[in-house]
Amino acid sequence: RFEPMYKDHCGKDEFGYKAWEMLISMSNLQRDGERSRQLAEAERAHSCAVTAEQTASADHIVKPTIEAAYFQDAFKVFQQASKAKPGKDRDALWRKAAGMYEAALKEAPGYDGAPEAAINGALAYKQIGEFGKAIEMYNLFISAYGSDENLNKLQKGDGKTPPNPKKYEERLGF
Repeated sequence: RFEPMYKDHCGKDEFGYKAWEMLISMSNLQRDGERSRQLAEAERAHSCAVTAEQTASADHIVKPTIEAAYFQDAFKVFQQASKAKPGKDRDALWRKAAGMYEAALKEAPGYDGAPEAAINGALAYKQIGEFGKAIEMYNLFISAYGSDENLNKLQKGDGKTPPNPKKYEERLGF
């Protein structure tokens, strides 16, 4: 029921933006990366916002949505590769997943799922025998996400952010 409101009111009144916000919130909650990215890119190209408050709100929704979609898409291809039968098609999926992870990490190195992406990218390259690229991804993980400084920050906090034992254990697992 929000779709017609979004199409009819986008950029014309507050209801067009509110409908867009509901649609993108629902697609984000459903982890529908394709639809979320479509809505975010549509907002970037032609905003539905009509007030300064809506414009500011949209800015905080669009960028993280597009970043999350990069990582979600890469993970989908990674899962396809891990379930595929050995052969050229599987190798192509591993290569695609690794490339998508690299691109996602370049776009959003600070994204919450970036450490896992670095490891998954390394694993994907390893599967196709591109060990040099795999080592680069492992080194990226170690330098950017697995350094003693970063691990200590997760374990003990840094005065600005509190400790995060769950992420610390997850990071150690990687």
